[in-house]
Amino acid sequence: MLRAAVPPSARLLPPLGPADVLGWPTVAVLAGLVAAAAGAWSTRARRRRGVRLRWRLAGLVLAVIAIAAALQTRSVGPATSVALLGGALLLFLVAVLTAGSAWVGWRARRLARSGRAVDVLAAAGLRALSGPAGRTAGSVFVAGIALGIASVLTAVLLTGDGYGGLSGHLPGLALTATAAFLAVLVAIAGMTLAAADDLVTTRRALASTAALGASPATLDRVQRRRLQVVTVTPMAAGVLVGAVVYPAPLIVSSPLFLAALGVLPVAVLLVWAACAAVVRVLRSRTRLAADPSSLRVA
Repeated sequence: MLRAAVPPSARLLPPLGPADVLGWPTVAVLAGLVAAAAGAWSTRARRRRGVRLRWRLAGLVLAVIAIAAALQTRSVGPATSVALLGGALLLFLVAVLTAGSAWVGWRARRLARSGRAVDVLAAAGLRALSGPAGRTAGSVFVAGIALGIASVLTAVLLTGDGYGGLSGHLPGLALTATAAFLAVLVAIAGMTLAAADDLVTTRRALASTAALGASPATLDRVQRRRLQVVTVTPMAAGVLVGAVVYPAPLIVSSPLFLAALGVLPVAVLLVWAACAAVVRVLRSRTRLAADPSSLRVA
C-alpha cells in the first residue's frame, strides 16, 4: 500500500532483490569486523608521530584539486565519473578531519591572546581536546558544505531552468539535509563525551579556578564558548563555501540565491541551540568538578 502511494519520482532506489538481502548483512558484518580491528589497533601502546601542518594543508589542496578535476571529467562513463568524484570527496573529508586539529590550535592561540577570562579558559580547554575538537570542527564544516549545496540546488530547481522539476529531486535533497544535521549531532555528541571526560581529568584545575573566584556561570560560559568555537564557526563557513563555490554561478543573478543563503542563520541557530543544550546537560558535572572537595589529596 505504501509503495503504491509513493510516486515513482520519490523512489530513490530500486526494489530489493535476493543479492541485496544477502549482500547487505555481509557488508555490515565485514564493516563491524574492520571497525573492531581498527579499535583494537588504536588501543595498542605505541609512539605516535604527529603529521606536520604542511602535509595536512597539502592533502586538503590536493583533495580540492581532485574534486575540481572529477567535476570537469567528460571523457569517461557516468559510473567512472561517480567513482572518481566519490574518491575525491572521501579524500577531502579525510583531509578536513586531519586539518581540523591544526585549525583548533590556531583558534586557541587567538582566544588566548584576547585577554578575556572566558576566552583564555576556553583556549586552554581547546588545547586539551585538540583531537576531538578538530574532528568535530571538520565534521561540522563538511556538513555545512552539504547544506549549502543542497540549499542552492533547491533554489535552482525552484527557478524551473535548472535540472528539471523539484519533485524528482526533493527526496534526495531532504535526505541530504537530514544526513548533514545527523552528522552535526553525532559530532557534537562526540565532543560532549570528550568534554565530560575532560571534566573528570581537570577537576582539580576547575576547583582551583572556582576557588580563585570564577562563578559557576563563568564556568558554564567557558564550556559554551569551547563548544561554539568548534561548531558554530565551521557550520557558517561550510554553508558559505557550499553555497558560493559549487553551484552559485547557476543562479547568482537570481533573487532566489539570497533565499538559498537563508539556510545559514537557521543552521547556525540550530547549532547554537545544541551547544546550549550540551552545556545544560554538563552543568551538574561542571558543578561537581568545581567543588572544593576536588582539591583534597587522597
